[in-house]
Amino acid sequence: MLLPVNKAKVHSSEDTDFLTSPLVEEFGHQGNEVMENAVLQGSNVPPPSASRYSKLFLKHCVAPLGLPTSDDRVSTVDHCKGWKRAKELTSGGRSRIIFAMYKAEATDSVLLALDASQRSMGYATGFSFPWWQQGLDVQLLKRSGKIGATSLHAISCTEPDQNMNNKKIGRDAMWNGERAKALAQDILGGRKGIRAVEVNQNWTLANDHIRGWRARAVIISNDANGCFDRIAHVVAVLALRRLGIPRPAIMSMITTIQQMQHYTRTAIGESEQSYGPNPSGPPPQGLIQGNGAAPAAWSAISAVLVDCMKGEGHGYEAWAPISQRAMTLVCFGFVADTNLILNNDNPGVTFSDTGQVAQRRNIQIFQYQNSREVKYLFYYTTTTLL
Repeated sequence: MLLPVNKAKVHSSEDTDFLTSPLVEEFGHQGNEVMENAVLQGSNVPPPSASRYSKLFLKHCVAPLGLPTSDDRVSTVDHCKGWKRAKELTSGGRSRIIFAMYKAEATDSVLLALDASQRSMGYATGFSFPWWQQGLDVQLLKRSGKIGATSLHAISCTEPDQNMNNKKIGRDAMWNGERAKALAQDILGGRKGIRAVEVNQNWTLANDHIRGWRARAVIISNDANGCFDRIAHVVAVLALRRLGIPRPAIMSMITTIQQMQHYTRTAIGESEQSYGPNPSGPPPQGLIQGNGAAPAAWSAISAVLVDCMKGEGHGYEAWAPISQRAMTLVCFGFVADTNLILNNDNPGVTFSDTGQVAQRRNIQIFQYQNSREVKYLFYYTTTTLL
C-alpha cells in the first residue's frame, strides 16, 4: 500500500504548466540552459499559448542586481564545517553509510580531502553517483492514531554526502537572497533568526489594523498539502538560479531525484520492491521530504510568486502612524502555511467583487503548489466577521 501512495505524490504535479505543452517543449524536464538564461536576464518571450500565470512567473523570475557569487565547488573547509554541525545519530541512506563516519573522517586531513573532492565532483559537474540514486522512505505519523497509508508522512533518507550538497545549495541560496534583498519580506519561513511567533505577531497586528480603520479586507488562510512533493523541477531550477546557485549543483540534485529508486523502511525491515521513474512519461518531480535544499527552494519560488502578486496590484496597503511608513503586504507566510490578504478602498468596488478577486489571486499564487485546506475569513467592519 505504501509504495503506490508515495509514488503518486512525486507524480502529482504532472498537470501543471511547466510539465505540459507548450512550456515542456521549451524547457524540458530538467530545464534548458539557454532558455533559463533568457528568463534570468528578462529577455525571454513565452509561447503565446502559455497560461497567463506561467507568463507572469517567467516575467518576474529575473535575477536581482548585486547578486553575490556562489562557490561552484565544495572546499575542504566548507566540508569540515558542514560535518561539524551535523548530528551523529541522523539516519543515512540505503548504503548504510552513517553520519558518524563522515564526522570521524572530517578529523583526518587525508580522508577529509577525499570526501570533499567526491562531493565537489557532483556539485561542480552535475554528476550523480549511482548510490545516490537509492533512497529509503520512512513513514511518520501526522496525527496520533491515524495509521492509514494516506495519513502518514513520508521522509526520504538519502545518502549523507549527497544531502550535504543539497544543504549547501539551500544555505547559499538563502544567504544570497538575504544579501541581495531578493527574498520576499512576506515569507518568513526558512529565514535565519525568524520564528513562527513573529509571523503570528504580524498577523495579529494586521487584524487589529483592519478593525481599527474599519477596513474592508479579505483574508484567505491556506495550508499547502505536499508542498515539497509538488514542486516542478524547472520552476525550482529557475528560482534557485535566480538566487545565484550554480546550475551544475542544481542538476546534480535534480538528476538524483528523477533517477531515484525509493524503498520503504518499516519496523519489520526494508521492502524488496521499490518505485522510481516511469519508463515512459514525465520523470518524478518534487524535491522530496528530507531534502536539505527543499525549504530554501520553496522560499525562492514563493518570493517570485509574491512579486507576481505585487506586480498585479494585490495585497494589503496600510500606513504606519508611528514610523510614518507606507507598507504593502501580500501574505503572512511560514513554509506551507500562508495567509493571503487583500483590501480595496475604492468605494465603487463591492465587497463581493473584492472576494472574487481574492479567490482568483489564491489560484495564481498556488499555481504550482497544491492547496489542501482553504478557509475564507471576510472582514468588513470592526463588528462584522463572517
